[in-house]
Amino acid sequence: MSSEDDLKKGAPRGEDESDSGWKLSWKRFFDYAKNLIDLERSVAALKSQNKEIRRELQPVQRQLDMVNGELKALSKFVSGAIDDKIDAKVNNAEIRAFERLPSMVRGSTRGIE
Repeated sequence: MSSEDDLKKGAPRGEDESDSGWKLSWKRFFDYAKNLIDLERSVAALKSQNKEIRRELQPVQRQLDMVNGELKALSKFVSGAIDDKIDAKVNNAEIRAFERLPSMVRGSTRGIE
């Protein structure tokens, strides 16, 4: 009779345990659904923020492009000016070398004589 008592006592316990397991799974399901909804809201908010940031970024990008163009023009101007100075100095050095050449040749011929 003890086995019958155990079965009778065990049955309600089993039902209680399954009910609590069932309640836990429903709770988990609702938590999961809540988390999914929260994630969807977060993604929607992030998409909205992304669009706003892109709108704010467009004028900055245009300004950056303008500055980049100005820097390229300035760089061309400066490198052209430097190239012109270098060419002028090279020309002056060539002229001085040719001016000194006859005196160097005369000096070398005197030493040979």
